Amino acid sequence: MSVVLSRRDMPTQIVEVPHTVTEMGKITHSFDNGWVAKRGIDY
Repeated sequence: MSVVLSRRDMPTQIVEVPHTVTEMGKITHSFDNGWVAKRGIDY
């Protein structure tokens, strides 16, 4: 069984349990270049 959790500022108690934890960070984003969010896709 696999479980995927996705949120910001995951509580430490949850981060300490799984075998694999990945933290992603923005390098570039289209919003930085003036693109606007698309309803139904970005929110």
